[in-house]
Amino acid sequence: MRAYADGDCELARTLKLKDRELDALTRDFSDKLVERATVDSELVPSYLDLIFVARALERIGDHATNIAEDSFWRDRAADIRHTYSPKKED
Repeated sequence: MRAYADGDCELARTLKLKDRELDALTRDFSDKLVERATVDSELVPSYLDLIFVARALERIGDHATNIAEDSFWRDRAADIRHTYSPKKED
């Protein structure tokens, strides 16, 4: 939202990498909860709730990235949606 409100094109460019980081965190979190569910089967409903919350937060990140990309388009008339953005090394 800050990239859109301030017309900050550099911030808009950084969000794709941050979104990839959020995607990876969500995957790791979900994988760990699935692993825990095999040990604590009575807590499966709670683990599923947490997975759904994590996915919803990840989707918010996707929307924020889309807004930033639209902001970049508005200010620079350039489409950065499908540009290469290197993945962060772990």
